[in-house]
Amino acid sequence: MKAVMASSKAAFVLLLLLWHPLAQAHAFIEHSQPKTGEELAVAPKEIILTYTKNIEPVFCSIQLSREASQEPVKTEKAHGIDDEPNKLVLALPELSPGEYHVYWVVVSRDGHRTMGDYTFVVH
Repeated sequence: MKAVMASSKAAFVLLLLLWHPLAQAHAFIEHSQPKTGEELAVAPKEIILTYTKNIEPVFCSIQLSREASQEPVKTEKAHGIDDEPNKLVLALPELSPGEYHVYWVVVSRDGHRTMGDYTFVVH
């Protein structure tokens, strides 16, 4: 029984060691503007997403849609910032009041792809 428990613990530790570097290789949101769930009195002019790792903007995207209708908001393509390689920016048209859904996909400089989403509200 002790051998089985020792073997299980060893396998668990090995799994953690193997998984940990993979988790660190992905870019995740560190900060968003507007913030997740934020309620704004004034519509934002852009979405700025800051990631935990540097990203490859050419392989990244931000899409915005109206939450109620899921109708996409027409925008230009998101772009990076040369001197801040962990940021992605999406210029926005004039947004009317409502709830908006942000969906993002990024590829970190080491080639790992991540995605996520969040909402914000314009009053």
